[in-house]
Amino acid sequence: MILDLYTKETYRGRLSKKIGWIYGYSFKTDENDNIVLNFKNNVKIFVVEKDTIQQCTGNYDKNNIPIFEGDLCKSSISEEENSILLCKYFKEVSAFVLMTFKDTLTDWNNEDIENFPCLIVASQQQHYEVCGNIIDNPELFYNS
Repeated sequence: MILDLYTKETYRGRLSKKIGWIYGYSFKTDENDNIVLNFKNNVKIFVVEKDTIQQCTGNYDKNNIPIFEGDLCKSSISEEENSILLCKYFKEVSAFVLMTFKDTLTDWNNEDIENFPCLIVASQQQHYEVCGNIIDNPELFYNS
């Protein structure tokens, strides 16, 4: 299932660790580039924590939860069973991918793309379950 990116909120940003996340649309101003515009309760502008704005991939996990950039997903595919994968936008393949911690340590370049071990988020998404995100739960990823 693909999200309707024209009617659904396509970004999120964290207001604070205590308050949590706000969902909406991202935009920048001359003064600030950490803004999420929320339309649920009229139009509200929120300045979120630096470097917490994440884009929705347009895909859902096996529980029908939208997958966002920065999400951590648990795999049920046999060769990756119980692996925690990070959803990240990878410009070399122009797609959101799921990467293991080991994969993030590799400095990928265009010559290596044919050996790229990561999975495109849209493929076999029914085998993945969002279990956290890299901002709130980094220990899940770095200890995997």
